[in-house]
Amino acid sequence: MEKRLSTVDQLDPDSIKARRILVVGPTDGGKTTLIKRLYNHWCTREKVLVLDSDVGQSDVGPPGSLGLGTGSAPVEDLAQLREIALHFAGVLSPSEDLAQFTWGVERLFRLALSMKPDRLLVDTTGWIWGEAISLKMAKCNLINPDLIVAIIREETPLIRVLKHSTFPLLVLEPSPKARARDTETRRRFRLQRVKDLFCQGRKITLDLQSTLIMGRLQDLEDLKDRVVGLLDGAFRTLGTAWIKRVTPGKPSAEAWVRRVSRGEVRYIRVGPLMETDDTRRERTVE
Repeated sequence: MEKRLSTVDQLDPDSIKARRILVVGPTDGGKTTLIKRLYNHWCTREKVLVLDSDVGQSDVGPPGSLGLGTGSAPVEDLAQLREIALHFAGVLSPSEDLAQFTWGVERLFRLALSMKPDRLLVDTTGWIWGEAISLKMAKCNLINPDLIVAIIREETPLIRVLKHSTFPLLVLEPSPKARARDTETRRRFRLQRVKDLFCQGRKITLDLQSTLIMGRLQDLEDLKDRVVGLLDGAFRTLGTAWIKRVTPGKPSAEAWVRRVSRGEVRYIRVGPLMETDDTRRERTVE
């Protein structure tokens, strides 16, 4: 069942009765802006949860993570939501680790259900081609949305698949204000996001001998400037950190950490590299 409006700007939140809303579309199409608008409209009178599964441009949590957030007042940025839980996937695209990504979606979705929200808004990645179609189908089957909102200009294989499903579908043209960002702009956005998240946190020392490092590294020094997940013995995300110095001889690492839930850190999951301009020059010289 499909409905179509000309642009996302014409959507009236009061016309939406759905409780579980899944938003899909390409990168920089306005998915996050729409979710923020819907959240702000409902948050003062309803219990609204946001499941942010856009690992490349995360708002609830650092890049490489999936997050579940909520609040009771309007926000200018979804990053201002109160973080309920994270799942650190360690990748910037689901295609890099489909199993880790889908596990994170399922884990946070189950947690969201247990909190009995009035509304659940699910943000997705801009990956909509090829294998992404199967991933979106699996996500629809898991979440069972009352409404899928697709923000997209052209007819794509994903849209054709969704049109033939039994899920209600609303297709919207992107806002004329939406602008695509190049790779360098996205890199700088992620770096600034990491700085905002971690530089007001606290410094800790990670014992690299008593923890198992999960991920591909050339050597321990390759951990420098990476965002990492701190996991407990059941592989649950206790917190995240941005590693700023590595001492291979000890071996240990100094890191900025946002928060760490109670529990013993048993694993460090390697995540994306977040270099500043200075460290990029240093690596280039090396």
